[in-house]
Amino acid sequence: MLPGEDQSFYHEILESLQTEYAPATAQEEMLVHQITENYWRLIRARNMESESLKLSLENVSKEFGLKGADTGDLSRGAKLALGLIKQQNLFSQVNRYETPAERSRYRAIRELRTAQRNRAKLTGERRLSIAGRPARSGCNVAVSVAKTVSRILSGTSDASICFDDLCSLLEHLEFDKRVRGSHHLFRKAGVDERINLQRYGGNAKTCQVKQVRALILK
Repeated sequence: MLPGEDQSFYHEILESLQTEYAPATAQEEMLVHQITENYWRLIRARNMESESLKLSLENVSKEFGLKGADTGDLSRGAKLALGLIKQQNLFSQVNRYETPAERSRYRAIRELRTAQRNRAKLTGERRLSIAGRPARSGCNVAVSVAKTVSRILSGTSDASICFDDLCSLLEHLEFDKRVRGSHHLFRKAGVDERINLQRYGGNAKTCQVKQVRALILK
C-alpha cells in the first residue's frame, strides 16, 4: 500500500476474493493474496492512466490556447491523440507497469485453480481409501494454517500471532524443525533464510512474524 491509498478498500477486495475462492491451505491463501495484490496494481495503473490522460489534455489545451471544453479547433479525441503522441514515453511506462501485474494475476488464478483441483482430487482419493474409518482432522489443520497465513499477511496482528500456530505453519510448509532450549530453528532445502522462533508469552515475537511474512511473500 502506498500513502494515500484506500487500505479499507484493499481489504474489502481481499475479503471478497477469500469468500469467492475459499482457500483451505496455506498455499491457496498465499495465492489469493497474490491475486489481490496484482488486482490492486491494476487499479493503480488505471488511475495513473486516467491522470496521465487528464494531464495530456491540459497540456495540449495550454499549448494551443484552448479551453477545457473548447472543441472548435481540435475535438476532444484529437486532443487525446495529440496528447498521447507528446506523452508516449509516459504512457509506455504505465503500460510496462500494468502488463506484468495483469500476467501475474492470471497466473496466480491458474495456479490457485490447479491447486484446488488437485486438493479436491486428493481428498476424494483419501475418502475412498479410508471408507468406513473415522474421519481425520487434516482439513481442520489446513483451515487453521490458512487462517494463520491470512493474519500474518494482513500485517495487522503481528503482536498476537500464536507461537504454536506459527510453528505449525512452518511445519506445514515442510520446514525442518530443531529445538535447542527455548529456540525453535526452522530450515528448508532451497531456502537461504533460517527462522529462529522464541516464545513471547504464548505468542511469537513481532520481529519473527515479520520475518515469516517476508519469507512467504518472497
